[in-house]
Amino acid sequence: MELTEKDQLMAYREKLETLHNIKKTGYPSIDKTHLEGTKFFERHPIIPNVSIVDAMDFIWLPDMNANAITCGDLTASRNDFKTDRKIIAKAFKELSVKKGDIICVSMSNFYQAVAVFGAANEIGAVVTFLNPYAQDEELIAQLNNYESPVFINYGKTREYNENIKKKTNVKQIITLGKNQEKTREFNAKSDSLIGYSDYIDFKDLKLIGDYYKKIYNSHQSGNDTALILFTSGSTGNPKDMEFTNKNVLSAGIYYKNSAHLEKYKGIDNKRWMGVVPFMYPYGFVASVLSTLLAGREALLAPNAGPDNINDYLRQNPGLIFGSPAFLEVLKRNIDPELQLPSLHTFVSGGDFLSAQSSRDAIDFFADHGAKVAMANGSGNGELLGCCTNSMNVEYRPETVGKLVNGPEFVVIDEKTGKEVKYGENGVLCVRGKNLFKGYFKKPELTKDAMIEFNGKEYYKTGNYGNLSEDGYFTLIGRSSRFFIINTLNKVYCELVQNIISKIDVVDSCAIVPKPNKEQLFESKAYIVLKPGIEPSKEIEEYIKQKAFEPYIDSYGNSVSLKPYEVPYSITFLDTLPRTEGAEKIDYESLKLDAEEEYKKENNIKILKK
Repeated sequence: MELTEKDQLMAYREKLETLHNIKKTGYPSIDKTHLEGTKFFERHPIIPNVSIVDAMDFIWLPDMNANAITCGDLTASRNDFKTDRKIIAKAFKELSVKKGDIICVSMSNFYQAVAVFGAANEIGAVVTFLNPYAQDEELIAQLNNYESPVFINYGKTREYNENIKKKTNVKQIITLGKNQEKTREFNAKSDSLIGYSDYIDFKDLKLIGDYYKKIYNSHQSGNDTALILFTSGSTGNPKDMEFTNKNVLSAGIYYKNSAHLEKYKGIDNKRWMGVVPFMYPYGFVASVLSTLLAGREALLAPNAGPDNINDYLRQNPGLIFGSPAFLEVLKRNIDPELQLPSLHTFVSGGDFLSAQSSRDAIDFFADHGAKVAMANGSGNGELLGCCTNSMNVEYRPETVGKLVNGPEFVVIDEKTGKEVKYGENGVLCVRGKNLFKGYFKKPELTKDAMIEFNGKEYYKTGNYGNLSEDGYFTLIGRSSRFFIINTLNKVYCELVQNIISKIDVVDSCAIVPKPNKEQLFESKAYIVLKPGIEPSKEIEEYIKQKAFEPYIDSYGNSVSLKPYEVPYSITFLDTLPRTEGAEKIDYESLKLDAEEEYKKENNIKILKK
């Protein structure tokens, strides 16, 4: 059979790439050995210039009646989700939401939050998920920073909403009432009338949308901003990152091609469960949007923890997007008799899962009737978590998986600025279409996160390690430090110690995680007081109280600690321990001290090596 011109061109490109890689140089960015054996369009994928919801509609065409999202007792089909998002989109248009406006959502991982995103994405508006545990001062500062015309929250009173509105430029506040998350009553037909109000009940959104009689453009560009989500950088300060439709679609396509996911097969559709809060890229994009774009059903688990973990597991997830902390919660609280035959994959993200913990998890799941593949996830929020892949590749628990297909990678020695060879340590740097648009209103911070190499701009991941010839990355350490508690919230050590260090009696501070039976971990502070201030119980309580007070950072943002971030215990020191050369605080020795303190408090025997 005669080859078409397109087939001939592809064959020629394949031949050129094969010839190019015959002679290995030892440098990953040149050899690209991790791509050996992959197909042309896996290496050079086509990213459609459409919105996320338009891409979903196309992928879902074979079966619009299949389940899209389950949250507790509420299950919405793909048709349901499409209907609901259009209802909410019309309500937003009636409320004068414009393309590019930022809608702030503060609630747990409910179905309604996903529907709100779908509606905003359809009309070109942007959604950001705020921490529902944040103090009012921080929330108000964020609403003003984003100039949000609409704020959506959960279970708040009229009095609370009036206070928020007084201190912001928010025009309308929409409240999802308690127990309304269990229903889709906002899309019910009604003959009722509704008058104008700045305070709106979520269940009235259809009534508001019915007032909108115009036609709106429901097809947006891939380059439009879709989301603002949060992560932490090397300083530990939370960063708000802008992502376009194309960023999200790229991450999904890169992962699909790297994990070689099977195509949607109707009745073979599997439930993928996410437990991480929506404000993180791993929580919303990786666990929800990527699941929907892969043609699977998203199983939402709002506020997953010791009290409800078995309820979610009984909903038969096939895959769980979790973390080392969530794995520990699961192991401690699972019903001993519960069997999990449907579970086939556990993705551990957010923090590195040790090789031994990974192997122990396989044995644990086997005891509960599940043959589970453990996937050690790794990837910065700026890359939407899409950097390495451990799904459907050779199991190597000492690594964070294999470089994904699509982006360009280079491992650089930061001191010299030169690329290192396979097996040599350096910082992993990435460029690809999944890379974020930038930090919101912080162009200088965005610029600082980048590095130029061979005339191209790469993102510095802050992940230090080495790359094998077949593309597996061994993580040695991270430039930022954090730990995760049982509510799946992250505690960024640098952020906490930066705030504690600003208290008037404190000279310097170091924060490390200390084991805690209830929360898995808690903040432990080691503090050096200013000259003339003597350690005492009163000083300790003073510091804890002051830790709750907000302060204005260098970008003009109001920053304050949440209750789970404030140190539970404080140890006063004359000086903080330093590593050899007195260059950095020796966090590892302090972490060991905190662990020893926990063992003594709980009469746990300390094994001598």
